Amino acid sequence: MSVFSDTLTRYIEHKNIKVFSLAKYCDLDRSTMYKLISGKRNPPPRDILEKMILFMHLTPTEIQHFKEAWNV
Repeated sequence: MSVFSDTLTRYIEHKNIKVFSLAKYCDLDRSTMYKLISGKRNPPPRDILEKMILFMHLTPTEIQHFKEAWNV
């Protein structure tokens, strides 16, 4: 797993996010979302990252950590 996938997984679990709903909101296939979660795919482009942030209702601190994980 990557730092990004670990962080994404933590927020999905912590906020009880449905992966299918997140994928649909971000205009991604469910399989693509699962690859992002498992670290089998590189972090997504910035526009998808921003959609994830909005959908998960991250706090400012969580947003900072999520973007830092994305930049690693």
